[in-house]
Amino acid sequence: DNSIRKAHLTAASWPSRWFLKLIGRHESMQLVNQLSDVVPTCSSSGLGMFSAVGQGEEAAVKFFNEHVEEVKSIIPPENLLVWEVKQGWGPLCNFLGVPVPDVPFPNVNDTAEIESARKKIKRLSYLFVVGIPGAIGAAAWYFNLREPTQFMGIAAGYLLSLGLMKQVIFGFLHKQLQN
Repeated sequence: DNSIRKAHLTAASWPSRWFLKLIGRHESMQLVNQLSDVVPTCSSSGLGMFSAVGQGEEAAVKFFNEHVEEVKSIIPPENLLVWEVKQGWGPLCNFLGVPVPDVPFPNVNDTAEIESARKKIKRLSYLFVVGIPGAIGAAAWYFNLREPTQFMGIAAGYLLSLGLMKQVIFGFLHKQLQN
């Protein structure tokens, strides 16, 4: 279960892709894809990271191990720390020659957090790309709206709600980056 890949696939699928375009976040998702699926020279399978993960655990582990070995072959050992986040501050601070902070090691972007964000994006996508436009269409049909001016108020409300959603998401992302 790869939460980052699942989040990426959700963002790349309809209606999330449309929603992210509406709120101006689609380009950043394209950049993530471009950077995460470049085929490195060490890849014996000819796959980038996301493609390797998509092929299954065996391909993903092989990709990871080949990448680690390539980095080790290039970077002098005294300049390289092979470290996993679960090891916490100790090895990192020791390698950098700085004291270990008195605060716990941050645990952000874990699987539960990424999965929660993915589900929120999916729900918001269906709401703003399918639900609200569908409700507008149903209301127009029910009230027999025929004049373009009758739709202007509805369209303005929809666009304002998208603008508000964009501000809420940017505020949330900014807050996450500050932590």
